[in-house]
Amino acid sequence: MYDQKKAEALKTIAKKDDKLKEIRTTIDTDITPTINKLQQDEQNYKMYTELKKRYKLLNDQLIAYEYWQLITSVKQTEIDVENMDIQTNEYQNRNEKITEEIQDIHKEVKIIEKERNESKSSRFIY
Repeated sequence: MYDQKKAEALKTIAKKDDKLKEIRTTIDTDITPTINKLQQDEQNYKMYTELKKRYKLLNDQLIAYEYWQLITSVKQTEIDVENMDIQTNEYQNRNEKITEEIQDIHKEVKIIEKERNESKSSRFIY
């Protein structure tokens, strides 16, 4: 009876060992690769979401920088236009002064010519 129970127990242990080996084989061949693939997919997804966040941040920074450049360019252009207006006004004022001076010189020349003509005519009268 003891030997019979011992044999049954060993037989049961052998069956359980076989079943355990089968379970380990299933785990090693089916479950472990699936878990590894899922872990890799999780890492890839985390990397994707992180890259997507960084892309959005960098894109927003790029848009902000381009906006800043445009605003700066517009301000500089406004300053340049104001400077050009000032220069144009200065040139117009100079032109007006020079024109006045030319007119004054023409008047003086006419006066001098008139005086010269009068002086010539007065010489002939005597």
